[in-house]
Amino acid sequence: MAGHIFNEKSPFIHVFKEQISELILTIGDEILDESNVKLLTDIYNRIFGLFTNLKYLDLDGDDTYAFSRSLLTGLSSTTCCSSSIVHLRIKMQNIDDCLYLLDGRLSQLHTLIINLDYIHDPVQIRLRSSNIIRHSLKIMNNLANPLRLKCFSLYIYQTTTEFDSLAVLFLRRMTHLEKLTLSLRVGKKNSFIDGTYLDNYILSQMPYLHTFHFDIVTDHASINQQQPKPTPDDIRRTFMERGHHVDCYIDYRFYNSGRCHVYSLPFHMERICQITYSFPG
Repeated sequence: MAGHIFNEKSPFIHVFKEQISELILTIGDEILDESNVKLLTDIYNRIFGLFTNLKYLDLDGDDTYAFSRSLLTGLSSTTCCSSSIVHLRIKMQNIDDCLYLLDGRLSQLHTLIINLDYIHDPVQIRLRSSNIIRHSLKIMNNLANPLRLKCFSLYIYQTTTEFDSLAVLFLRRMTHLEKLTLSLRVGKKNSFIDGTYLDNYILSQMPYLHTFHFDIVTDHASINQQQPKPTPDDIRRTFMERGHHVDCYIDYRFYNSGRCHVYSLPFHMERICQITYSFPG
């Protein structure tokens, strides 16, 4: 049905392509076979190119269902080149999908809400990490500079190990941000993500930022046995010193591995990252 509706020859498009300013499309079912993935990819591409007066676009779905591949790879560089979209919420597979949209084609976009399955497919990362990251960095170099987004939200459902190598570099380009929301799980770091880390590597590059909501888990972090283990109060202090109200709890699973979950208060997320028995409630 959707494939017939979002077709440039359909009566619906003929009548409404210049009239629709707000469009919400929700993917409620898991996309399993390749034919449905192709259909969804075609729909994503068509929507960006067909509606000439679209201001608000919501292409969301159930974040427990992962897409089997990138949805915007091959999106023509001319698609959306004069788009009127100012607010976009979209579910995609990986960070490359996000990067493709921010090369300047969405010239009026000020609010972007991204729901990713992961930064990159962990199976593919294990097989060819260097090539995948190199490709993403190449796409990143084509981004509009600077990115003029005012509000950005990034929700990542699966644990990522590419936060430092890709996500941080991406966020540092958003020098005009006024509001930032991050919900993610970061794996295999040598320390917990705390207020000092976020300020030094991300927030210091955002002079206009006034609102920061976050829900961040650092999972399977390597703990230096030669130093005292960080406590929840230690992590809280690094945020409170910078004016953030937070709560935090830590689980030490093995002698050299830990998990830290820190989140801003009051809590504004639609859902919370996976919790453990240490969660303070």
